[in-house]
Amino acid sequence: MSSVIEIPNACFESMSSYGKCRIVSLVGKRTSAIISYGDDLKIAQRVLDEHPDEEFQCSEFFMAGNDVLLALGGRLGIIKIINLSKGAFIGHIRAHGGCISSIKRYGNEYLLSCSEDTTIKMWNVSGLTCVCIFGGYSGHKDYVLSIDVSSDMKYLASCGTDCSIKIWRIPSNLNKLECISPIYSSTDICKFPIECVRFYRELLIFYSGERKIHAVSLKYEEAKSSVEVVLAGEIVLKRRLFRKFDISGDILVALMEPHDIVMFDMNDIGFISHPKILESIKKEKIQDFCVVENRMFVLFENTHLMAIDLT
Repeated sequence: MSSVIEIPNACFESMSSYGKCRIVSLVGKRTSAIISYGDDLKIAQRVLDEHPDEEFQCSEFFMAGNDVLLALGGRLGIIKIINLSKGAFIGHIRAHGGCISSIKRYGNEYLLSCSEDTTIKMWNVSGLTCVCIFGGYSGHKDYVLSIDVSSDMKYLASCGTDCSIKIWRIPSNLNKLECISPIYSSTDICKFPIECVRFYRELLIFYSGERKIHAVSLKYEEAKSSVEVVLAGEIVLKRRLFRKFDISGDILVALMEPHDIVMFDMNDIGFISHPKILESIKKEKIQDFCVVENRMFVLFENTHLMAIDLT
C-alpha cells in the first residue's frame, strides 16, 4: 500500500525524518518542505531561504524543550536553524569551508556536521559555537560523505571519498574547543569512495561502489584509545545501491539501481549474504529515500513524495 503527494514549485535533493513527530523534511534549492504523515501525506510547512545561491543538501530534526527545530545545511557551508513550532528563524552557523553533506543531532544540545572541507565539527546549539573538530593530520583527506553516532553516544564513525573509514572517540567534556584524532582509520577495506556508514549494535555497516555492504565487528580498548576491527560479513548486491542504505530496527532497507527496493534482516548477516528484492518502483528518477519503522518514503525528481508500507 502506498500514497503520493506532489510538492509544487520546488526542486528537492534530499530528505530526513523524525518518527517521534511523524514528519519528514525535503530540502533542495533555497527551500525545505515539512511533510506530515499519518493516514495520508500533507504539507505542514514550507521554508524559503533568502540567499539566491543556497542549495540545501541535508537536514536534521531535534527538540528544544517542547519545540521542534530543524537544522539545514548546504552548498554555502552554513547551518541554518529554524524553530518549526514557532515559525521562527533562530540563527546560523558559518560551519564549513565547503558544502555540508550531512548533519546529525547529538542529544538535543549538540549537532554534528561533515563537509567537503574534510572535517567533522560538533556545535553547541544554544550558543551556536563549535565545541569540537574531528580532523587534523590523521583525519580525512577528501570529502566526508556520511557520519553516524553509536547508540551509547561515545563514538562517531565517518567515511568519504578518500575511501577510508574512521572512528572517533567523542569527548566527555565539551566545555572547550578541541581537535580530535581518530582512534581507528582504515584505507584498505574499500577501493571506492565509501558513501554511507551506520552503527548497528556492536557492528559498523558501510557501503562503497563495490556492490557490497560490509559489516565489521568493533572491540573498543578504552585504555589504549583504540578499536579492533574484524570483518563480520558482507551483503552481496547484483547492482549498485542508490546513494545509501537505512536501518530500521533489525531490517536494512536500500534502493538498488535503477528502481528495486531491497531488504535484509541484519540477524542473518554472514560472510556472504544476499538481500531480497521487495518491490520495483518504475516511476520517475529517484532523488532520495528514508525509512521510518515500517514505512519507506521515496522522493522523486518531479517533486513527488511516495510513502510505501513495508509490511
